Amino acid sequence: MIKLDLSPGFGYLPVFWALFTSFTFLLCYTIAVSLNHIYPFVPAISDTGARIPEANLFSEFFNFSALLLAVSVFVRYLQFQMLTKGFESSDLRLSRLNKFGLGFGLVSAFGGTIIANFPSNEEDSMIYVHDTGAVLLFAGGAVYCWIQTCLTYKLSQIGINTQFLFTIRFILSCIITVFGSLFFLAEIFAYEEFRQQSEHVVANWQPSDPGYSVHVLSNISEWIAALCFGLFGMTFFEEFQKISFHIECTPKCEEPRQSSPLMDYTNMSEEE
Repeated sequence: MIKLDLSPGFGYLPVFWALFTSFTFLLCYTIAVSLNHIYPFVPAISDTGARIPEANLFSEFFNFSALLLAVSVFVRYLQFQMLTKGFESSDLRLSRLNKFGLGFGLVSAFGGTIIANFPSNEEDSMIYVHDTGAVLLFAGGAVYCWIQTCLTYKLSQIGINTQFLFTIRFILSCIITVFGSLFFLAEIFAYEEFRQQSEHVVANWQPSDPGYSVHVLSNISEWIAALCFGLFGMTFFEEFQKISFHIECTPKCEEPRQSSPLMDYTNMSEEE
């Protein structure tokens, strides 16, 4: 029977990222609904942080979430490099694929910062910047998940990962891809219908407005894709628990060792 290590470790990094991001969404949703800033039934995630004061919290918290994502992606990159160090000479594709994963993961995190800093606001042109961030976040995230799924399969072949872990990541990657694509496609058609009226902004999309049912379908798809993205990150818990990091400060170039004020003070104290 395999015992799961629950001691403090890097495994809690992706778990904290997923839980903190979920908390951000739920907090902003609660505030937006209480202030009647959004229609409460399945709004778009971005609409929960489109207006002040929830927009300020969304921006601050989601920026931190994007930072946590970037750190998690980098830790995974280093971990995989360590695991496959002995296989680099026989299969250089592993190292190259791992670098691609790092790149797409950081692109996804960068998209998150764009979403955080450019609210989804129909009244100005910043919504196009926001939508660009959403494409980078979901598209980059989906590619990253598929790359990690492929790497997990490679590791399962040499006995480092289990086939079960590969299956879980494969299923989650499929869900993220399907519902992420449905989110964007449905929203395009919904927006086209919604623009036929001018009584509401997107955040207050009402059931009686054109395109509402397609809009809800898009929003449900977005929430499902986001949820599965968080679950995908949490699957790294056990792997991250097995590693540790050491930071070492070294001189940039070799120079004759010089005494420091701290050493001089120590020596003077000993003489006294």
